[in-house]
Amino acid sequence: MNFKKHRREGRNKPWEARWYVDRKLKSRFFATRQERDRWIDEQGATDDLDRWQKIKDLCEPLSLDPLQVVQTFITTNYPTHSISVQEAVESLLETKQHRDKSYYTHLSGFLKKKFEPAFSYLAPYQIDADQLRSFLNGLTTHPVTFRNYRSYLRIFFLYCKQRKWVVNNPVKEIALLDQPPEEIKFHKPGEVRALLEFCKNATNPNYRAMLPLLALKAFAGIRSETVFKMDWSMIDIDRQEIVIPAAIMKKRRKHIMQGLEPNLWEWLKLEDTRKDLGMSDRTFRYRKRYVLDACGVDNIKNGLRHSFATYHVTLHQSADKTALLMPHRSATELWEHYYGAGRSADAEEYFEIVPSCGSCNINQHNGG
Repeated sequence: MNFKKHRREGRNKPWEARWYVDRKLKSRFFATRQERDRWIDEQGATDDLDRWQKIKDLCEPLSLDPLQVVQTFITTNYPTHSISVQEAVESLLETKQHRDKSYYTHLSGFLKKKFEPAFSYLAPYQIDADQLRSFLNGLTTHPVTFRNYRSYLRIFFLYCKQRKWVVNNPVKEIALLDQPPEEIKFHKPGEVRALLEFCKNATNPNYRAMLPLLALKAFAGIRSETVFKMDWSMIDIDRQEIVIPAAIMKKRRKHIMQGLEPNLWEWLKLEDTRKDLGMSDRTFRYRKRYVLDACGVDNIKNGLRHSFATYHVTLHQSADKTALLMPHRSATELWEHYYGAGRSADAEEYFEIVPSCGSCNINQHNGG
């Protein structure tokens, strides 16, 4: 609303404020100029009638209905349902109980132990990007940990948006921390050969059972959480094909692997496909640690998968082919991470790792 300032001589309160409401002149008088100016400044925050007039003045040139504008604003910025953060977290976790144990443990641990206590007094729609950014910065300054925590928050708010508990996902406004390039760590061909040969020649059946799992990770690049749940029905040695159902894939998409290097099948042929293939995450990690120590090989996180990616992209000079097998979300990202990390000679040696003749067992695959 526009106010005009005047002074009327001969009045006890000569200092005048003028304005119009529906084309009718309104006035108010004050004893001093300071009182009048202070009153005019306060009208935007205290006078309900004037605030409504300001809204009308803004809408009129655009032929907008003020009531419709307010209704649209509320619909756009406020959810239709209210729920506590605790209730929302419990609801989300109920939908994730079918996921693998590691994923569920990390997600629930973050939401229940870190996020929920910090925001228990709010509803999800009351939490904005600035609050979340401050919360994350208070938890960690490590780029990878920050990214993981941000990912958990993104999952939570996407779920809330689907349930109409929030209108927008505030996590979209939170940028990742700058992360210096991290050098990929992987095993030397001789180290992988030693691990596989140790398992092949093991008299203890527990360590012998590690052989196909290590081979699938080393020469097919299959993720740990997936390989633990596989069974022999997914592997066709005669056709040299692996079909992994969506239920055990990270991205919940069926994955067909063809064109893998021949040495993988040589290792799998050693095994009796009538026996169980998978094992629990805990059991695998315990046995793997024993095998690594026995062979004098360092424990590298995801070392066999990284070895496969490094040597495969080096051998074929094709990130697309490697990304299709892994599967990796971006061939460009895979190329940047893995190409140049390994030598061509090592890549050739890696995919020539086959069982030695000593202590070879004959398998009975596909019922043969």
